Order: sequence, then structure tokens, then C-alpha cells
Amino acid sequence: MRIFVVLSIILVWLFSLVNGSGWGVLLHTGEKMNWLIVVWSMYLLLIKKRKFIPVINEVTLIGFILFFIFIPFSISDKWEGATYLVSFLTIFCFSNINISTKELSFSAFAVGCLGLGLISIYARTEILSGWNDNSIAMLTLFSFIYFSIFFNSAKKKWIRLLCWIIAVFYIIQIGSTDSRGGLLFMMLAVIMMFTRETTRKIISKSKIRALIIYFPLIVAIIVVWISSQTWFRELDNWSQLNYGKPIFNGREELWADTFDDIVNYPFGCGEFVINYHNTLVACVGVFGIIGCILLCDFFRRQLVAMIRYLDDYTVYACMCAFILIYMQQSVELGFISPMPNMMPYMILGIGLGRVRWYERKQ
Repeated sequence: MRIFVVLSIILVWLFSLVNGSGWGVLLHTGEKMNWLIVVWSMYLLLIKKRKFIPVINEVTLIGFILFFIFIPFSISDKWEGATYLVSFLTIFCFSNINISTKELSFSAFAVGCLGLGLISIYARTEILSGWNDNSIAMLTLFSFIYFSIFFNSAKKKWIRLLCWIIAVFYIIQIGSTDSRGGLLFMMLAVIMMFTRETTRKIISKSKIRALIIYFPLIVAIIVVWISSQTWFRELDNWSQLNYGKPIFNGREELWADTFDDIVNYPFGCGEFVINYHNTLVACVGVFGIIGCILLCDFFRRQLVAMIRYLDDYTVYACMCAFILIYMQQSVELGFISPMPNMMPYMILGIGLGRVRWYERKQ
């Protein structure tokens, strides 16, 4: 087992933890991570002569350069789209590490333990008292989803029992963050652990993949419609009275305003001025409708590339982990930003690297 592979995955986790904190802002860890990814990519492209992954054609590439870099810059004088696109280089870098099943499982166990340690410290001490609940819950969820890769690979009964104990502790601890979305998607991850064959058949269908890709946007549209109904106000008041918080926490107003601004800003506002709490709503708000279509088509192509090899454990595990994280971003925002959480892009890169290994072998 190559220790540098495991350490590089743990390093991504650590950057994901620090980038969203005051320490990250003070030490500029996000910018430093981006430079590391860029240098690594140049080494692979120029010296190692590696083929670029992810799957992307010339039209889509030109579209990204135009609608994520130059048009946003002309509107806002900022290069936030360019810094976001570094996440695609993360996919490329991790597709080239040729991770083995043993390395994948060990790194998943390590990240799972780190995530459990993080949420335990947050819930039971004051060390992380100033951190955002949803940010902690999101990284904990990402850690648990990646840990589920190890869970699925466990063969011995005592190891599976240990995984179950860790999973129970995760669920108990994440409840302390008051993140309803984190708890929901953690339960979905548990369900997918025990329905591998059924899940594989479901995500193999093209209509299901389309639903997955547009899921954050569908959620936003439904939420905006529900919140516009007369009966919703009474239900929202009931939620505040009994649970101390509104049902959608103001997301419905944020998303409705973004949709209303499409008329005035068809190409987006060019910068991340607010937390949109939704990946595709953020894409529409910052990069416009065409930018959103480009991003959805990009991720669709990656899933299509992995579909043929779902019988392989690594491909299946990475695809499921990525899908869960992507769908969770219908209620949070860590997936698309000037400094996005790199874990989902790392996971996608590992899965696509396995696909490339099969294609080269054939």
C-alpha cells in the first residue's frame, strides 16, 4: 500500500476542514491548496504526458472558459469562476493516482475516523464553538459517505460490526449539529450500503441519472412553489413555535430572488455575493442559465463514463458517494464556490481513474 496515496486523501480532508474556518481565511489555505492542485496538474500534463480526465469535449471546454471565466469577469471584475474550475483539476489529479482497493478502503476508514473525531469534538467540547453548524455537519456527512466505501468492502463480521458501531455514533453525534439535511443524507448512505444491487440497477437508468443531475434545481423550484402557497405560512409558524426554526430557514426567499433575477442577469452576477445553499441555484445566480446547463452536462458525462463499470467495487463506491454528496448540495453550498470543498471532486477523480484503467486494459 502506497502511504502517499492515503496521505493525499487525508490532506484534502484537512484542507476541507480548515478552508471554511477563520484559520483558513487568515492563512489563505484555500489559495495554497489551489496552487498545489495547479502545480500537480502541470506536472502530470507536461512531464508525465497524462491524458486529461474528466470527460470533456471542445465545445464544453470553450463554454466553461467563456461562461465561467471571461463573461463573469466582464460583469464583476473577479476571477471566482476560474478559481472554482480548479476543482476540475482535482478530478484530473486524483484520476491519476491509480488507487488500489486496499488503499481506497484504508483511506475511507481513516477519513471516517477523522470525521467521527471532528463531530465528537464539536459536540462535546468548546474547541470548535465558533464554527458554523451546517459546515461541520456537511464535512461530517462527506466523511461518513466516504467511510461507507470501507463499510461496503468489509468482509469479516467483526469489521462490519465495528462499522455499524461507528455509523451509530455518527448518527447520534450529527444530531447535535441540528442539521436536518445532514441527518437525512446520512440515513440514505446507510440504506445504500445494504442495497448495492438495487442501487446499481437504479442509477444505471438514464432517466434516473437525469433526475439526479437536476435534483438540486428541482428541489429549489418545488420549495419556492410550496412557500408561495397560502397554507405554507401557517405550517411555517408551527415549525418555528415547536422547533425554534422555520421549515426552509429562509432558503425559499433566497432561491425565489435568484430566479427573479434571471431576467436582469441572464449570464449571472459573476461573483458569489451570498451563500445560495444550493449548488445549481448558485450556478444560475453566478454563471447564468447557460453556465448551469454546462455544469449539469459536465457531471452527466462523468456519470455516463462510470456506468459501464459499476460491477467494479471502486467505481460503484465512488459513484454512489459522489451522487449522495451532489444531492445533499440541494440544501447546502460547499460544492460550488470560489473555494469549494474538494472531497466530492477527489472521489469523482478516483472513480474515473478506475474507469480509465479498464479502458487502457481493453
